[in-house]
Amino acid sequence: MQTFGKIALWISIATWALWLGGLMYETAVIVPIWSASLPESVLKWSTSSQPVDPRDFFAPVAFGTVLFSAIAFALGWRTNRRSWLALSAVCAVVALGATFAYFVPRNNILFSNQASGLSGEDIAAAGQGWIVGNWFRLGIMAAGFCAALHALGLSYHGNLTVNENKT
Repeated sequence: MQTFGKIALWISIATWALWLGGLMYETAVIVPIWSASLPESVLKWSTSSQPVDPRDFFAPVAFGTVLFSAIAFALGWRTNRRSWLALSAVCAVVALGATFAYFVPRNNILFSNQASGLSGEDIAAAGQGWIVGNWFRLGIMAAGFCAALHALGLSYHGNLTVNENKT
C-alpha cells in the first residue's frame, strides 16, 4: 500500500507542477496581453481567433491533480505525512472549486461572449477581479504543491508510519 501511495504522490507532484507551472505561464505571458488596457484589450482578445483553448490543457491537469492528491492522501492516511497530504488535497479541491465558482463565469463573461452587454467599466472591473483572484489561486496552488513536496520528503526521511514508532 505504501508503494501505491508513493506512486500516487509522485503523480500528484507531477500534475501539481504542470498545473501551477501552466498557470504561472498564463499569468506572466497571456494575462498581460488581454489585460493591457482594459476594457479594449479584452474586447480585442475575445474577438481574435485563438489557436489553443486553455481548457484543453488545464481541465485534465487540474482534475488529475485533485484525483491523485486525494488518492495520495487516502493511501497515506496512516503515515506521518497525512497532514501534508491533506493540505495538498484540500488546496487542489479549493483551487479547482475556485476555478469553477469564480473564474469560469468570468471567463465566459470576458472571453466567450465578447463581453456583450457590459459597459467598459464592468469589463475592466471583471478583468481586474480576475487578475486579483488569480493571485490568490496561485498562492493556494503553491501551498498545495509545497505540501505535496514536503510529504514526499517525509516519505523518504523519517518514520513512514505512525504505527512503526510503537513497539
